Amino acid sequence: MATTPTKISDVQLRILRHALGLWHAGRRAYRNHYSATPGSPLHTDCLDLVARGLMQRGPGDMMTGGRDIFTVTPTGMDAARWP
Repeated sequence: MATTPTKISDVQLRILRHALGLWHAGRRAYRNHYSATPGSPLHTDCLDLVARGLMQRGPGDMMTGGRDIFTVTPTGMDAARWP
């Protein structure tokens, strides 16, 4: 399993798991997206995850109400797994 260069926060770990639909240990990912409103604390966390290579950022659209869409990278998927 790959490790992140520095520890991510509990909130960031929850964001990664939520984006993948991982709610319980052992569950398989069934999606890969997370939307966040620009300027919100969660958006800031997502941008940090992007900077670490754990997520990618895409522009929002009508479907997301203008909120940015974030997807989890393979490295982020590794970071989201339970030990």
